[in-house]
Amino acid sequence: MGSRQGTPGPSSFPLFRNIPEAHALAGAVTDDLAKRGMAIAMAKTFGEVVDCIPTVYREPLRIPLRQILDMQDSLNRASSTLRKLKAHKAAQTFPSQLAGVKEPVFQVTKGFLGTEEYDPLHAKLGALTLEYKNEALDAAIALKQAETLHLTAQISSDKVLPVLIDIVTGVFEVEYEKRQIPKATSGPKGEMVLTGEWEKSPAIKSQYQRLCGDLSMIVNAIMQLEQSKEDASIAKEEAKKKLKAVADVEMADAQAGATLDKKISDAVQAAFKKFAPPAQAKGKQTQPKGKGTGGPYTAFLALHKAGLTGPHPLLGKKSTAKAEKKKGNASDSAKKQNKSGGSGKGKGKAK
Repeated sequence: MGSRQGTPGPSSFPLFRNIPEAHALAGAVTDDLAKRGMAIAMAKTFGEVVDCIPTVYREPLRIPLRQILDMQDSLNRASSTLRKLKAHKAAQTFPSQLAGVKEPVFQVTKGFLGTEEYDPLHAKLGALTLEYKNEALDAAIALKQAETLHLTAQISSDKVLPVLIDIVTGVFEVEYEKRQIPKATSGPKGEMVLTGEWEKSPAIKSQYQRLCGDLSMIVNAIMQLEQSKEDASIAKEEAKKKLKAVADVEMADAQAGATLDKKISDAVQAAFKKFAPPAQAKGKQTQPKGKGTGGPYTAFLALHKAGLTGPHPLLGKKSTAKAEKKKGNASDSAKKQNKSGGSGKGKGKAK
């Protein structure tokens, strides 16, 4: 944003936009301890934290500070592994290192299998394998607990701060002697006159004292860089667990719904089978032309014969009329046969 109309401001230049630690540098040069602490805490990378250190002390402190960062990363990894091992212990499962341990298999003769001697000895092999895996899991948990305690002690303030202060003090003593400033007095007209003598710079001493007070904040900021990654990993794991729990509930509901649908379908099919006609050994089943065999139509015929339903709507009026006409023709034929049979008998008697 420009400071005035037509005049570009610092953010308009790539030089200023590409310095992410500018806010940290602005806070680090103040004499206010709280502001310096805030500026250091807002650093987002290891480089930004290091840039908050005065230039003369920056390189001597870079390597030991990097070692602290690496140890914090190792501590986070050990803590993560410990957390997972404890989760396996609570769930009565095993990590991949132990899940692959199988019960040893020894070949025996076929006749020995299932005997009184074989069963208890074979079961003992499985019990010993399971006992070993449980003891190994307990030992792994104890191992990682000891590692986390060791790493925590290695990067504790009482361990690292004395080392860092010794480095800073060594640099200060050299600079304090080497970077002296000339003494000067005022001349008759108020001008500065050098006396030819030299004195130690109070600014260098003040800078040294201020850095010693900032070292604890610098170390904490570096540790927090790695700790924030671990916190994000833990939050991600918790989110996955919650998502899995919700998915399991939804899956269980879906399976329950499918089971209920299957039960209803099975009950309906069983009811239809009770009224289904016996299968004909020969010939075709008598059904209207164009209608499929089996399924709902067969079930309808069974219910219709039992007197549980009216005419099928798919047959239509025309098909029903044909069926009635066919039925009437069958009755007429039967009557004619009866008459002809009776007349024949009469003729025989007459003869």
